[in-house]
Amino acid sequence: MKNLLVVTLSLIAVCISQFGLAASSALSQTQKFSDERFERRAIESAFWGMPAVNMWAMREGFKRDLGAGANNITYLSKPMDWKFSVTTPNNSTLYLMSFWNTQRDGPIVVEVPPTTKDIGLFGTAMDTWQRPLVDMGGKGYDKGLGSKYLFLPPGYQDIPPAGYVPIKSATNNGWFLLRALLKDFSDDNLKKGQTFIKQFKIYPLSQAKKPPATKFFDASGTDTNGIAPYDDTFFDGLNTIVQEEPVAEQDLVAMGMLRTIGITKGQPFNPNKKQRALLKLATEKAHQEFMDLVINTDDPFWPDSSWSYLLIPEVVQQTDFTFKYPSYLDYSYRGSIYFSAFSSVVIYGTSTQYLLTGKDSKGATLDGGTNYKLNIPANVPVEQFWSVLAYDKQSAAFIRHTSKAGVTSLDLELKTNADGSIDVFFGPKAPEGQTVNWIPTVKGKDYFLLFRFYGPTESLFDKSYKLNELEKQN
Repeated sequence: MKNLLVVTLSLIAVCISQFGLAASSALSQTQKFSDERFERRAIESAFWGMPAVNMWAMREGFKRDLGAGANNITYLSKPMDWKFSVTTPNNSTLYLMSFWNTQRDGPIVVEVPPTTKDIGLFGTAMDTWQRPLVDMGGKGYDKGLGSKYLFLPPGYQDIPPAGYVPIKSATNNGWFLLRALLKDFSDDNLKKGQTFIKQFKIYPLSQAKKPPATKFFDASGTDTNGIAPYDDTFFDGLNTIVQEEPVAEQDLVAMGMLRTIGITKGQPFNPNKKQRALLKLATEKAHQEFMDLVINTDDPFWPDSSWSYLLIPEVVQQTDFTFKYPSYLDYSYRGSIYFSAFSSVVIYGTSTQYLLTGKDSKGATLDGGTNYKLNIPANVPVEQFWSVLAYDKQSAAFIRHTSKAGVTSLDLELKTNADGSIDVFFGPKAPEGQTVNWIPTVKGKDYFLLFRFYGPTESLFDKSYKLNELEKQN
């Protein structure tokens, strides 16, 4: 009898143990599914939120590194270099940028001065999602005559006062990227550009009777980081924007994804240590996808060419930079675009056109430690000028700690071949006698190029003109 009791108790213990293991295994599997779902939805949320986080990163970066807050203007008094980190900028114009919030300050006035025979203006005001609101300057609404633009909060019902150009927006945040266009970068023209920039004004409409003086912050020479962080803090930025903005019906599914990772409008975002680790991993994976999508495109500009559109034309033609088609929102392509660039325009392609490559003639990724040569055929189809600039693939900003970012047709002493073509060289060290025609790169830093056509002409659009591929040098 005693032996039977012992055997029975042993069997019960084994059963309990096996049940415990099974329960533990089930709980482990459930946790695994939960973690995978969390990571998966975080990756998709990163794609969805990239345009807004790009904007947030610049806004917060300018405030942190320069002291420039809302209704201030950040500008460049000199041609841009690597110290001003934003996605795919150019160094052939003087930038000026400003951010505002109509929920906090009410309608915002932006006074744009008229252009002159020496200074042009090109650029756009946008909403949080980088959808264009209005173009400004010679190709914009004011046609270079200047104007007072009035940016209105979502759902604004009052009749705007006379004397302003009212601009409706679906978001509380707004901002502009404008470019002062100079004939060259002589000291005299740089001074004229700075004087022109200082004529801009931005202030709340409530202060229009006695506007406060606009504060200007010169970013030239200051290490200023406006690049989104590709770690868990990416989602701190995304949460900030979610809390500041109304929820659009088209984004309800995205808000459901965000809820899975702890971001809900009207509630605090407090991820624990494990969730932080999962968010970091998800952002890193999204970052890898962004970089791959920039370099590996299915949209070559010319057949059998690595040169592609920076932005495929149908996005502009069919969606006006909203990425919203009749049956879907292309948040995935939108995410890759605003990883690699920022800003949009109402009218695209007449002032500038951009082509991108991240590969050489053999299809290999451009490597910062390798030497390449790009032969640019004669008669580049531009009315104004062209430029080719190199960008770090990790950040889409200028390659840090390089002496210059690119080569432009405006460069003094640029060497031209006998047939009118121009050779541009890439690598850690300039070939002998080719400093002006050389773009410095850094070993260990993969990169991509943007070729900009300023004032593009017909032979670009009909594709009778073709850029060559980069050739690896021995």
